[in-house]
Amino acid sequence: MSLKNYIYTSLLLVLFSCKEEVKLVTPICHFSEDEFVNVMVDYSLVKSAKSLGRRGLKDAGIHPSLYLFDKYGIDSTAVKDNLIYYTSDPKKAKVFYQRVLDSLEISKNTIEKILFEIELKEGKNEPELDTVNSTDKKAVRRRGFKKPTDRLNAKIRGEK
Repeated sequence: MSLKNYIYTSLLLVLFSCKEEVKLVTPICHFSEDEFVNVMVDYSLVKSAKSLGRRGLKDAGIHPSLYLFDKYGIDSTAVKDNLIYYTSDPKKAKVFYQRVLDSLEISKNTIEKILFEIELKEGKNEPELDTVNSTDKKAVRRRGFKKPTDRLNAKIRGEK
């Protein structure tokens, strides 16, 4: 065996022998996937509420940074560990995040439907001008909103 082949063989052996497999450890405070989807949905809602303004949250007695920890009895380390656990595999992470997005979409549609029904009962809404999933952009703009979800955001902020 020539010196050149010996060097290549040794180099390949060293490169492949140094590969270390990392085992995924189950977190101490482990949530089932369904429970953690709920945690992430609540996290997304709290994060969105914070971006809309803290005044309404403070008036309601909700402190966004403590809400999740109080509701689920967890700390930030447990959330981080479970997030790493559920997102370590890219294929599973994609499915996991899609479940979170689907839950948020269902919540959004439910809230919009409830607000729409309340507005109809109060006589503040004309169905032909503003529907929950309006595709008539001119009708939505006539009401002063750029898109149908702006109506929901305005309600949350306390605007008319």
